[in-house]
Amino acid sequence: MGLWSQSQEKQKQQLNESIVCTLLSAGDSDSCPHPNRHVYEDWTMAPGELGDVPVTVFSASHPPSSRKRPYIERALQASRVYRHPGLLKYIDSGIIGEVAGVSHNNVSAASIFITSDGTWKLWGLEYSCSFGELTRDHIEHINGYCHEKSIPPDDKARITPAYQHARDSYAFACLVEEILTPDRVADIAGAEDFVTWLRSSGKNKDWTQRPRLALLANHQIFHHDFLKLHHNLTNVLLLSEHNREEFVKSLADCLGKYPEELVSSTLAGALLSRPLLLHPAAATHLMPKLLIPQSIDFVFIGDLLYLKREYSVLHSGRFLCARKKKGESGLFSPEVFRRDIIPQVVRLYSIHDATVRNILYTFLPHYVSLIPEDVLANDVLPELLLGIRDSSDTLVTATLHALAHLVPILGANRVIGENRQHLFTTAKPKRPNQLLAA
Repeated sequence: MGLWSQSQEKQKQQLNESIVCTLLSAGDSDSCPHPNRHVYEDWTMAPGELGDVPVTVFSASHPPSSRKRPYIERALQASRVYRHPGLLKYIDSGIIGEVAGVSHNNVSAASIFITSDGTWKLWGLEYSCSFGELTRDHIEHINGYCHEKSIPPDDKARITPAYQHARDSYAFACLVEEILTPDRVADIAGAEDFVTWLRSSGKNKDWTQRPRLALLANHQIFHHDFLKLHHNLTNVLLLSEHNREEFVKSLADCLGKYPEELVSSTLAGALLSRPLLLHPAAATHLMPKLLIPQSIDFVFIGDLLYLKREYSVLHSGRFLCARKKKGESGLFSPEVFRRDIIPQVVRLYSIHDATVRNILYTFLPHYVSLIPEDVLANDVLPELLLGIRDSSDTLVTATLHALAHLVPILGANRVIGENRQHLFTTAKPKRPNQLLAA
């Protein structure tokens, strides 16, 4: 999370005209396909760049005379003060209340932003306040602007310091009820029990009986296997050496238990992160399933892996003793691979690490046809041409092999240049009758 940086003079001018801020992190601008799109009444969002990093820009324009102006300024101030990697994720709202001592006061679907990798983040801090500021007067001032269904039916005259968590707890229960509808709870382990519990506790008319948000994190719905897998994957360097190796070796099988779109949309970046790629076990246990799309068939001859079409050329179309090893099917279909995995693969070509590059080269024949031609020419090819200038003979050799796979797609002129001549002829032996005629 960060703020859009400008010169001091522009910032001063901005305060007189409108409030502009950016939230969220790299890649999030992908979730906003339109130049401007309303999130809710006070904010619009649009893609932008901070240096070379794609960001999402949230903009709000309110003149100094606007009654909502102080709340917009409060949101900006809150975004500066409350910095935490877990902030903006609704399941971690307890972080705000329990650690920072803040009441959000308007938790609702309108205050949730979903990033391009599927992460849910909490925003809408206009009406937030510290626990000490959560008074009857403050609530009376903001209720007219807040999400109506999330406002608890509490007697404002009875608000005391102990009320700190009660408003957000009620709003969170309403949000969960709105999202986990009856047709959805059946697909999520523990969801029905979670909704029932929140309905009776989070929406309890007696606010003293509502659970603190930190308590919600202990529910089983936040501790299922996929979340544990996600946690270990994003914190792989924190695992012990033994646990890390075991985790990497078993990761592909674990991922195969979940829908491919869930895995690709939420974990693609982490699966193709540099720390994971550099682990020795990744190249043999994970990458064959991660970087070989499902529909591109491959066979093993002994311990050598071939594309079927390559083996067909090498052996005149006969698949002698060819077999497909059990469990070697890729994790992703071509459509999902093209959409979610290819962007991560292309990104990796800009990382000048020999181990990473060799992994990419190893599986290039299997995914190269899924890279858009313009991306292949403008992003991948320049990085490959850089590879042939390296001092490592091994890397240069692998790079030349990789370039060969681009020729059928881009043409030799684009791959090696246009300064070519017709130097070879194609000689064919003459038939006997042609010899007699000569």
